[in-house]
Amino acid sequence: MAAIFNFSTPNIPDSDGFFYIRLADHFRQNGLGATDFPWLKFSVIKNLSIGIWYGFGIFLIPFSLFSNLVFGIKLAGVFLMAIALFGIFWVAKRQNFSYPAFWSLLALFSAPNVLFRFLMTRPQLASLGISTFLFYGLTNNLWLIVGLASLAIVWIHFNFFWLPIVIWLAVAVAQIIFEKRFYWKNILAVASGVLLGWVLRPDFLRAARLVYVQTVQQTLSKQTGLPLLFGAENYPLSANVLFGNFFVFLLLWLGGTILFFWNFKNLNAGKKVFSFSALLLSAGFFILTMVVARRVYDFWAVFGVLAIGAAVSDYLQNLRADRNLSSWLKIIFAGSFAFLVLFSTYKNSISLAERAYSPNILREPAVWLGKNSQPSEVVFNLHWSDFSPLWFWNQKNYYIGGLDPIFQYAYSPELYWKFHYLSADDIAEKTCGAPACTAEMLEDAYIVLKRDFDAKYVLLKKNQNPLVYAYLSKDLRFVKVFENEDGETVFVLK
Repeated sequence: MAAIFNFSTPNIPDSDGFFYIRLADHFRQNGLGATDFPWLKFSVIKNLSIGIWYGFGIFLIPFSLFSNLVFGIKLAGVFLMAIALFGIFWVAKRQNFSYPAFWSLLALFSAPNVLFRFLMTRPQLASLGISTFLFYGLTNNLWLIVGLASLAIVWIHFNFFWLPIVIWLAVAVAQIIFEKRFYWKNILAVASGVLLGWVLRPDFLRAARLVYVQTVQQTLSKQTGLPLLFGAENYPLSANVLFGNFFVFLLLWLGGTILFFWNFKNLNAGKKVFSFSALLLSAGFFILTMVVARRVYDFWAVFGVLAIGAAVSDYLQNLRADRNLSSWLKIIFAGSFAFLVLFSTYKNSISLAERAYSPNILREPAVWLGKNSQPSEVVFNLHWSDFSPLWFWNQKNYYIGGLDPIFQYAYSPELYWKFHYLSADDIAEKTCGAPACTAEMLEDAYIVLKRDFDAKYVLLKKNQNPLVYAYLSKDLRFVKVFENEDGETVFVLK
């Protein structure tokens, strides 16, 4: 299943996959301690290293052994999806769910958005899969599994350091309510795993500072309404998308919640702990999805499926259950699943064609720069998301920023805003270093690029920045030196 979906298209669902596989190749070639990162010249990553992604980069080293690294991205995606699906199946099997394999597939097809996320070569998918093992360990008081899973989550995906703590908290609340007990070994195992996952990297202090930037500082910036060029996943899920793509799963989730409370009196304490904590976690992730950032809707889906699966299985296995209702439940879930498979697969195919990235994106201009520029010359990339494929193809040059705009903003708010207006294609000839510009504050863009960014080249896509493209084309201080049929263009500054 994982291989079929990942290799059904040559496209890459998320541009960061280019960065992660090249990072693995970087560690393989330069040593496991090579965390300094000068390629992002105007980003705090240059000062604080790439320690935040250290574990995932090491994890991907076996997939960087292929001469075709794009194939390595795909193969890693297969492996990560398999981990996530197996985690759900393993928990369902151990908890004696009815039809355990079904619940893994329901999570996969729960919504087109979730299916698309399952295809990404990102550390979040590893965290998602490992979190199911952590959840099972906590609900069954298996402290060794709890400690190892907590360590793995934090080491692989450091900016999700809070995830083991949140899962433990939900389970601990359920255990106190239904079992009247507090399991000290669980919290000690979580704390030890989180601590070890943090310190088992060569630059753990700098990595912690970078996590603060990406989590706390970014959240505060969003809450104050700072109009940074955040990726879409950092914004709440809209009601239109919720009801357009998640409506069937939403109904199943609400139905599973009702069924849990309907059958509540027939459950023992252990089943109550599992179901209630899964519901609590899925509800928490749903609120985060709708209020804070949509990037956690896959956690809502997975823990929602565990909650639904427990509720349905506990009811079907109850000898006193109404046989007619049991039959209707099977019909409803079979019909819903059949619809979701068709619906999610169809919409996902559209996303892979329209939103995913060509495996050769920015290859031609990056290779041209590699052949015609001097080492460490600065390329002003107009979009931070372009950094990953650019660095994938060309490690000779330095770039303005990448991976997340908050890293540029944290480095220098003034320089970020000068970049921002050009990137957003709001203005071209002029720019300024403040969130609101007056006429007196505007500066000549050429001077800003030369003086403030030490830029030798400007790289853009014509269709994304038509205003800037037109300006650079007519200003004699810029010379177009490369353009391909996709509109990927390089200008050199005289």
